[in-house]
Formats: sequence, C-alpha cells, structure tokens
Amino acid sequence: MKFQIMWKNEIVADVEVFPETDKVKLQKHKGFPYILENTVHRRRIYEFIKSRCVEEGRADIREILKQLGVSEYDPWKMVRVTHGVDGDDFYWLRFDGEDIRWEDVRVRE
Repeated sequence: MKFQIMWKNEIVADVEVFPETDKVKLQKHKGFPYILENTVHRRRIYEFIKSRCVEEGRADIREILKQLGVSEYDPWKMVRVTHGVDGDDFYWLRFDGEDIRWEDVRVRE
C-alpha cells in the first residue's frame, strides 16, 4: 500500500507499506513531526493510522462504522474512506492513484 501524508495540499511524507513483511519505506519532507526516523516498523505506521480514526471505545462506534461502510473496527479500511481527516489539524492521507486535494476532503475551513 502506498500513500502520501499531506498537510493541506503539501506532501509531508511518502509511505509504502509492504504487507508481506513488516517493512515500511518512508520518505519525509519538510520535517514531518509525527515519525522522527526514516526507517520505521509497520507497527509505528499503524499507530499513526489509528490516531487518524475515531476511538474504538465510543458508544456510537457501530453507527460510525456503518456510515463509513466498514463492518469492523479496522483503521486501515477506515482511513481509506475518511482519508484520515481530523477536525483538529490539517493532516490527511492521499492514496496511490488518487487525484484529490485538501479542498476535496476537508471537514472545516
């Protein structure tokens, strides 16, 4: 899986996750603050992805999952729908092959 971590319309990191191994290729741009090292374990990327999702323990989690069109709490599947957009910052994820911009995914001005 390949994706870019974006800040508004600026690429701050290119990420490639190799599902058959724990290997992750990460190229940071402009000092992306969340992941400090260029060689990271897949678990570290998963934790970042999970941080871009609603909390699993929410009382209304089943309704949220239904709205997203996913049957279980799976951060990888959830961010494919939400692009990891959070109302508290301007970071989001753009997946390989997508031609979208911040204006297409933002939830606030």
